[in-house]
Amino acid sequence: MSSYLRGPFILLVVVGLCLSEDAFGQIEPAMGGFLVEENTLSWPNDMPEKIPVRAIRFGGQERFTEPILRNQINAEAPAWWKQQWAVAQAWSLYNFSQVLPHLINADLPRWDAKILTQQLQQLKSFLNAQGYEDAGVHAHVLPVANKVFWDVWFHISLGEPTTISSVEIRLVTAASELEDTEGLNWVRTQGVDVSAEAQIELREQGLGLLFIDQLSRAVRLKNSTYTELDMFREQNRLRTALREKGYVFAQVVMRSDLGKQVTRKGFTETKAKEIGFDIILGQRPIIQEILVDGERTVPKKVVQRELTLKPGQYFSETEKRNSLTQLNTHPLFDRATIQISEQSDDEALTLQVQVKEEELRSFQWRGGLGYFDRLERSFRVLDSYQLFRTQWSWVHRNLGGGGQQFSTELKLSYFERYLEADYLFPYVFNTKSSIRIHPFMQYRDERAYNITSSGMGSAFSYVVNSRLTGTFSYRFARNDESNVEAGQGIPDSLLTYNLSVFNLSSRYHSQGIIGYNTFSVQPTIELSGLFGEGDFSYQRLLLDIRKYTPVGNKSVFASRVRGGWIFEQNRDSLPSDVRFYNGGSTLVRGWARHSLGPKEWVERVDSTSNGATSRYSFVPTGGKASLTLNLEWREQFEKWRGGYGVVFLDGGQVWANTESITIKDIQWALGAGIRYRAPIGPIRIDLAYKLNPSSEDLGIIPGVRGKQSWARWALYVSIGEAF
Repeated sequence: MSSYLRGPFILLVVVGLCLSEDAFGQIEPAMGGFLVEENTLSWPNDMPEKIPVRAIRFGGQERFTEPILRNQINAEAPAWWKQQWAVAQAWSLYNFSQVLPHLINADLPRWDAKILTQQLQQLKSFLNAQGYEDAGVHAHVLPVANKVFWDVWFHISLGEPTTISSVEIRLVTAASELEDTEGLNWVRTQGVDVSAEAQIELREQGLGLLFIDQLSRAVRLKNSTYTELDMFREQNRLRTALREKGYVFAQVVMRSDLGKQVTRKGFTETKAKEIGFDIILGQRPIIQEILVDGERTVPKKVVQRELTLKPGQYFSETEKRNSLTQLNTHPLFDRATIQISEQSDDEALTLQVQVKEEELRSFQWRGGLGYFDRLERSFRVLDSYQLFRTQWSWVHRNLGGGGQQFSTELKLSYFERYLEADYLFPYVFNTKSSIRIHPFMQYRDERAYNITSSGMGSAFSYVVNSRLTGTFSYRFARNDESNVEAGQGIPDSLLTYNLSVFNLSSRYHSQGIIGYNTFSVQPTIELSGLFGEGDFSYQRLLLDIRKYTPVGNKSVFASRVRGGWIFEQNRDSLPSDVRFYNGGSTLVRGWARHSLGPKEWVERVDSTSNGATSRYSFVPTGGKASLTLNLEWREQFEKWRGGYGVVFLDGGQVWANTESITIKDIQWALGAGIRYRAPIGPIRIDLAYKLNPSSEDLGIIPGVRGKQSWARWALYVSIGEAF
C-alpha cells in the first residue's frame, strides 16, 4: 500500500472497529480453546507460557453483575483502548495483510497458568463470602483471530446459598458465665438470654429494655443468606451499641455451626447455619482523665472545654463524635483524634486527645472570572476588566489566648466591592455556642440599581447536634440606593435609609452524606424595624427544603423547593435591595442572575465619536413573593473518574405582590450539564433552555426590536453544585 494512503487506511480501520460492538463477536464459541479448573491446570503443550488477554468475560449466573465480578480480578486487565487497537491490528492483518504501526504501551496484558489460577481462587473466595459455599468456578480460554490474542471466560456455578436457620444471643458480664450450659439462672428477654450476673449489672446501671432491644436486633438475620460481610457488620453494630453505653472493653464473639441442618428445597439440598453471638460486657468504666497532646499556642483547658466528653461521665460513641465535630469545626484546629489509652484498670478510663493546630496567621488570595451575563454590549477587549474578580482574606487565630479568631476579607470586582472584619468567640456558655461580631462596607452594581451599604452585624449560633443548628442575628445598616432604573415606588428622599433587622434561622439535615442521601430543611424569619429603629418595617419568611436520593450505585436524584414571602404594611414602599429576585446559576437556570420575574425595559444612550447610540435592556423590578423548584438527575460516568453528567428541570417565579400569586405564572427551563470533582469543588458547566419564556425574556420591545437570537439559551460555568 502506498505511503500516502496508509494514514487514511489506519484511521478508517480504527474508527470502524471502535464504532462496531466487537469485530470478532461477543458470544462465546461452543468449541475451541481449553479449560482451566481451580485446582487442576491443563495447559496445552503447544501454547506459549504467557498469552495476550484481549477480554475478560463472565457467564453462568445472573446474581452478580459484571462490574462486581471484575472488581475481584487482581491481575492486570486490558484497557478499552488496548482492546480496540488489538482488534484493529488483527482485523487489518486478516483482511488486508497490513500491519498497523506499534504504539507505545499498547500491548495487551499477558497471563500465565499461575495468574489464571489465582483469579479463579479470588472469585471462589468472593462467592464463598457471599454465602455460596458450594460455588464452582472454571475458566474457558478461547483463541481469537487465529490465536493472535485470547479471551478468558469465567464460568460460575453458584449452587444454593447458605441460609441462617437460627440466631442465639447470650449476654454475660464475664466469659466464665458462658460455662453455665444448663442456663438455670438465665432469663430470656426480647430474644436475648441474660445471665444472672448480667441481670444484676443492668439493674445497677439503669439499663433496661431499650438497651436489650438494640442487642436483640441481631435476631433479624434469621432466614437470611449467610455472608461473612453481614456477620462482620453485625458484630460491629453490637460493639458500637455497647460502647455507646460505656462498655468500651466489651467483647462480641460469633459462633456458627456449619451445615448442621440440611433441608430439601425441590430437588436441591440447601445448607443452613446456626449463628450465635456471645456478648461479654466487662467493666463499665468512668472517664477519669482526658489527656491533650499536640497543642502549641492554646492552653490544654481550651481543648478540653470543646469536648462534650467530660471526666466523671461514662464513655459514649455519640459524645465522641460530637467532641470530634466541635474540634474539627473549631477555627483553631486543623484535625483531631480521640483514642482510649492503653490501660490495665478497667474501672477508670483515660482518653487521649490529639490535635493539630492551624497556622496562627494565614493569608489567602483568590482570583477568577465572572459576571459574563452583565456584558450587555457587544463584547470589546476594553471591557474585559469587568469580568475579573478577586478576594483577599487574612486570619489571626487564638487572639487573646482563648481560642478567639479575628479575620478580614476584601472582595473586589467591577460589580461588587466588599470589606468585612469578623471577630469570633467560639465558646460562650458551652462548646456548642458561639458569637460573631462583624462590621462591614459594600458596594453592589445590580441590574436595576446600585447600592452602597455599611453597618454592623452580630450573630449567636448554637449547635444542638451534628444535624441541627440554630442562629439568631442582628444587623444594622445604612444604605444608599442610586441609579434606580425601574420598579421604584418610594420617593427619592427615602433612597438613603436605615435597616434594622433581626434574623432567626435554623438548619436541619438527616443522617447521611450531604448532597448524596440526605434531607435538609432551612427556615428563616427576618423582622425589620421591630422597635421602630429602622426606616422600613416588614417581615420576611424564607424556607429551603432539599432532598437527595441515591438511585443504584452511580445515580442521585436531587430536588429542592425554595420560597419566600414578605409581609409589609405599606405595599409600595419597599426599597429595591429588600425585594426578592430569582434566576441564575444557583436558582432557576435558563435566566441570568435576578432576571426571572417582573421587569421593565429601559433605554441607555452611549456617546461615541460617531454620535449617540441607544441600547435597550430589561431590568428586574423584584417582588414580595418568590418560588424556586429544582429537579436534577446526577449520573456518574463509567470511564471518567470524578466526572458525572446531569439533566435538570428548573422552575420558578417572582411576584410583585402577594395578592397576584398563581401557579400558572411559573416559568420552566430544561437543561443538561457536566461536572468534575476537583480538589477545589465540583467544576460545573450547565446549558439551559427556556421552555415558556415571556416576551420580555426574549428581548422583544414592541415597535422597537424583535426577538433576540439565542434568547432562550443560557450557559453557566462555575464551581460548586447548583444546590
